[in-house]
Amino acid sequence: MNAEVYARMLFAALEYVSWQPANGAEAEDGKLSTPELIGLLVGVHNELDWAWNGPTDMLDEEVLADLRTLGWEPEKRDKPA
Repeated sequence: MNAEVYARMLFAALEYVSWQPANGAEAEDGKLSTPELIGLLVGVHNELDWAWNGPTDMLDEEVLADLRTLGWEPEKRDKPA
């Protein structure tokens, strides 16, 4: 997958999924929003326009594997009764 597509998949994973450390540690809140972080990574100055023009409802397997390698897992949520 090319860098632009990967960046969009990473944005979707970070913006639309809650993450927790795989080792059970408490996560600290970050200082940058997801659009700001990805904007810095891809070098765009209007990160909101860039961010909202990509996928919103998918979690790419390559991005998921990379985040797991870094020690992060999607938050497990109880299904509503």
